Amino acid sequence: MLPIGSLSAAKNFLWNQGNQILTIISGVLLARFLGPHDRGLLAAAVLWPSMVANMGLIGIPTAATLLVRRHPEKTGEIASSTFKAIAVLAACEVVLFYFLLPVLIPDSAKETLSMGRLFLLTVPISHVGIMITTFFMALGWMNYNGILTFLNTVSYVSFLVVFWCFDKITFSTAMYALMAGIMLSTIAGVIMFMTKVGIVKATTSWVNVIKDGHPFFVEQVLVMLTRQIEQWLLLYFMSPIALGYYVISKSYAGLSGSLINSLTGVYFLKSAHIFFDEDGKKQLVNIFKQSILVFLLPIIILMAVGPFAIPLIFGAAYSSSVCAALILLIAMLIQGLSDLLLASLRSTGHAVRGGLLRFPALGILVMTAPLLIRHFGIPGCSIAILLSTITQLISVFWYLSKFGFCVSSFFAIRKEDITMTFNKIKDIIHVR
Repeated sequence: MLPIGSLSAAKNFLWNQGNQILTIISGVLLARFLGPHDRGLLAAAVLWPSMVANMGLIGIPTAATLLVRRHPEKTGEIASSTFKAIAVLAACEVVLFYFLLPVLIPDSAKETLSMGRLFLLTVPISHVGIMITTFFMALGWMNYNGILTFLNTVSYVSFLVVFWCFDKITFSTAMYALMAGIMLSTIAGVIMFMTKVGIVKATTSWVNVIKDGHPFFVEQVLVMLTRQIEQWLLLYFMSPIALGYYVISKSYAGLSGSLINSLTGVYFLKSAHIFFDEDGKKQLVNIFKQSILVFLLPIIILMAVGPFAIPLIFGAAYSSSVCAALILLIAMLIQGLSDLLLASLRSTGHAVRGGLLRFPALGILVMTAPLLIRHFGIPGCSIAILLSTITQLISVFWYLSKFGFCVSSFFAIRKEDITMTFNKIKDIIHVR
């Protein structure tokens, strides 16, 4: 197992950023050749199967991460029990949602039902792929994790380019390309995992793995619930064309998200052994202040070039996505800072309560999104999301104050904080 530090965050970010760039390329191809209507159908078709692929693991990846960080010598045993558990879960999920999809998909997107059901068959494969990258991350092997994630997107984009060359990019072929990317990266992951780690006969039942994941599953349900309600609001209050515009706004804002998610993910690994004692509090406050400094620069740059970059990259037809993208960039910053604090709650045994802290934000989203979407369209949805992220950050600060944290200390950025942040960046750059 490798140590977790600034270099880990840098590797994680570089792989995520490369993956994000490829995602943008695929988004450009799809936006230009599918058009807003079919682009919206694609988003609708993958919505529920993607939710099942992630949420269906019921917190097992998080539980496995903490177990591996604390007992790296037992990774093979942990993997054995984990893969048995996800095999049982995947079979149940595919059967259940095969029959539920006709009810869950709105009338405006009923034409996506057959492809959505086909995409469900990738759920077991996705489960395996997610767990393999989880184990690599937990062991500190950022490069292996990055390679697999990158391979998924590279395969997807490669198939899209092939279809484009033969003028065959359609809603259906885009779905086939997505499924091919998932399968190829998972096959590569299985080979790498068996070569580097291997499977050891488990001493614990797969049922215990599911029990270990229960607290994190409750949190995950709450997290996914807020995200799914956002998606439901989009599906039911936006036409496929408006949804296509919004997807482009979110894709552009997601460029900053790769940095935020990279730092948040690494901090969760690093905090597997800390508690809310004085040293732990000081570490969290310092990480938060440094994260503000690191997050701000790329977001400011993306906001400055957004009005020119979005029409240039995605096409003039997507000029309507600019305003929403700029608002979402601000929301991404606030959401990233909130997620950083929630990662500390998760690793210190407060996963469920951390999930419950999302309810006030969810309430704000449900109350404001329908009204704002109706009156302001796509920018209105972005404003509702921004108000929701602000509410969530306030809720997290309120909870942390119960442990003796002073909220003002998180924003008391001093000269030494700036110096320390830039020194860490310099050290990473000069690593050979």
